[in-house]
Amino acid sequence: MNGKLLIWIWILTIPTFAGPKVYACSNAPVAYLYLDAPYNQVFKRYYIPVGYNLPLNGTASFDPDGGDPNLYPHYIKKFYFNFGDGSSYYETLTDHNDGLFEGGTTHTYNAPTLCTPTLTVTDNDAGNDSRERHPPDKSDPCSCSLAVVKVNLNMDGVPDDYREENPGGYVPANDDDDNDNGIPDKDEVGQVNGEDNLVAISLSILPPNLNSGEGEVELKITGQLRVWKYPDRRELIIPSNDPCHSSDCERWPPNQLPPTLYVEGITPVLPQTEWMDLSYVVNQTGHLHTDLVTVTVIGVWLSRDGGVLDDWPKTDTLLRSPKYIFGKTDPIYVQVNSLNRTPLQETFLDYVKVTSESGGIQYLNMYYVWQHWFNNWVFPGELLFLATDNQEGDGDNIKVVDEEVLKFWLEIQPGSGSYRSCKTVMVDRGEVGVEWQSNYGTYDTYPTLNYSDECAEGFYNNLGTANLVWFKNFDNGDLDSKESHWDSGGDSSYVDSVDFAFWCGHGTTEFETPRALRFFVNLVGGEKQPPDKLLWSEIDWGDKDLDWVVLNTCRFLDGTDDQLKQMVSDSRGVHLICGYVTDMTVYDAAGWYFADWLEWGMSIKDTWHNQCWLYQPMGNTSRVFGATECMSDSIGADGPIQTSRNPTGSSSYTHDDYTKQ
Repeated sequence: MNGKLLIWIWILTIPTFAGPKVYACSNAPVAYLYLDAPYNQVFKRYYIPVGYNLPLNGTASFDPDGGDPNLYPHYIKKFYFNFGDGSSYYETLTDHNDGLFEGGTTHTYNAPTLCTPTLTVTDNDAGNDSRERHPPDKSDPCSCSLAVVKVNLNMDGVPDDYREENPGGYVPANDDDDNDNGIPDKDEVGQVNGEDNLVAISLSILPPNLNSGEGEVELKITGQLRVWKYPDRRELIIPSNDPCHSSDCERWPPNQLPPTLYVEGITPVLPQTEWMDLSYVVNQTGHLHTDLVTVTVIGVWLSRDGGVLDDWPKTDTLLRSPKYIFGKTDPIYVQVNSLNRTPLQETFLDYVKVTSESGGIQYLNMYYVWQHWFNNWVFPGELLFLATDNQEGDGDNIKVVDEEVLKFWLEIQPGSGSYRSCKTVMVDRGEVGVEWQSNYGTYDTYPTLNYSDECAEGFYNNLGTANLVWFKNFDNGDLDSKESHWDSGGDSSYVDSVDFAFWCGHGTTEFETPRALRFFVNLVGGEKQPPDKLLWSEIDWGDKDLDWVVLNTCRFLDGTDDQLKQMVSDSRGVHLICGYVTDMTVYDAAGWYFADWLEWGMSIKDTWHNQCWLYQPMGNTSRVFGATECMSDSIGADGPIQTSRNPTGSSSYTHDDYTKQ
C-alpha cells in the first residue's frame, strides 16, 4: 500500500440492562417485568433509541392463590403495559390485539425516550377480587419484598449505564507485534510475551447468594472478538473448541464464574459493531437475566510518505532498530476507521494518545478528516511530527530524543480516561552535528587550518535543504570543539546523540602513531602544549544514536579492520566511518557539495569517494569503514529515510578504498 501508515483498532460497546424484578405480596399477584433495554443510572430511567422495537415480557407474573383454570399457568386475568411515552397496551383472555394472550408484547418508539415502562397485573380472586401491582410500587399496605437479580458485564473504562450501548466500548484490533517476531499478535497461536492490547472485562451476579451453583451463566460474543483467560493470550475461552456447545460462547455454574477475562479485537474487513452478552438462567424458574455490551473493534493505521511505517523486529541476535529516520517536516499519518456513531449519540471528540520513551505525550484530535490517498476513503485522521523538548505541544508534535519507541493508545470509551495500547513503532529523528578545528593556537606543528569551518558548516547548513530537513544539534569550532565530545566518556551528549556527525581538523602525519584526531592547543604555564588527541581505543561510537561519521582529516583510518573496529560499540555499532588513509586537503566547498550529492540519492560510500575524486590531489586515498550490511546506506529520499538495521559489535565490518589516479 502506498502512502500513509494505518492502525486498526476494534472496540466492544455493552449497554447495561436492568435485571428481572420480582415483587411478592401475601395473597396478591406478583408482577414480573423484563425489559430488554439499557438503564440510565443518572436519570433512573431506561434509555430507548428511536426506532427501537422494545420487547416487554411479563410471562413470569403469577397469582400465588391460583384461580381460573383457563388462566393457567400464571392465573393472571389482565396484563396492562404502560410504555412510558404516552401509549399503552393491555390484553386479557378474550381481548388481545397482538393475537396471543401471553403476557408479553413489543413497542416501537418514534423518538429517543428516557422513560420507565411499567406492568400492571390483575388477578381473579374467587371471581370478584382484583388486585394490581405496579413495579416498583411499594406503597401498598401489603407486606412486600423486593428481590433483584443483577447480571453485570463491564468493560474497562465503560461505565455501567446507558453508555454501554451508545457509544459503547472500543477494543483495539490486535494487529501489532508485541513480541517482535514478525507475526501480528492476532495471528499467533496462544501466548504472546509483552502483549498489552487486550481489554479486561469483569463478570458478576448479584445478590451474592445466587452464586450457589444453581443455574447456568453464559458469555456469548460475536465474530471479530476473542476472549482469553489471561492478558497475554493464554487459555482461549471463546471461540471454544468444545463440541458440546456453540463455539461463540462459554458456560459456567454461577459459583465458577471467572471475575475477569480479557477481550481481543480481530481486524475486520469493514467497521462493524460487535457485542458481548452475559446471561444467567435460573434452573428453578427458567428466568433469564442478562447484561449486554456493544463493542466496536477499531482499526488504527500508521503510515508515512511513501508507504507503511514499520520497524525492524527484534531477534535473539539483533536489537530492535528504527527503519525510518524522520526530518522536521515529515509527518506520521495516523488514521482510524469509522467509529460508527449513531445519530443519537452525543457529540464528542475522539483522541488517540501518543507517548514516547523520553516522556513525551500528545493527544491527537481525531475529529478532523483527510482524504485517504489510495481509494478515496475518508477516515478520521491527524498528522504527527517528531519534535524537540521545547517544541512539544506546538501543534501535533511528540517529544523524541534519539531512537525511541512511540506507543499509540486508544481510549476505551470517549471521556473515560482509560486507554489501551494499539500500536507500537520505533522511530528516529534525523539529527546532524559538526565540529571543526581551524586555529591550533601556539603549537607550531599544527598550523592554522584554513577553510575547516567553511567545510564543516557547509555540510551542516546544506544537509536536508532539498529533501529531509534535518534537526540541527550542535555546531562547535575551535575552543568549543573538544576531545571529550568524541570519546566514550562524553560522546552521548554530542557525537553519539546525532545520526550524522562531521569533524574537520588536523589528524596525524605519516610517521606518527597511534593515529589520532587533534584538537585545540594553547599555552600552559608559558609552555606550548601539544593538542588534545583522540585515539581509536578511546572511542565507542554507535551505542546511542550515531549512524554515520565523516572525519575530514589526515590518515585517521590508516589501520587494519580489527584496529578500526575498536571504535565500534559492542551493543549497537556505528554504520559507516568516512575518512582517509593518506594525507588530504581541506576545501571550503567540499562539505556543502558532499551534502548536496547525498541528497541526490547516491550512497554515502560512493559520495565520499566522489568528493575525493573532485577535491583531492593525485595519490590521496579515501576510505569508508563500516558494517558489511550498511555499505549501501543512503540518505537521499523524499520523506523519511529508510536505513539499514543497526549493526552490533558482533557484525562483520570491512572497508572500501578509492585512490585518485
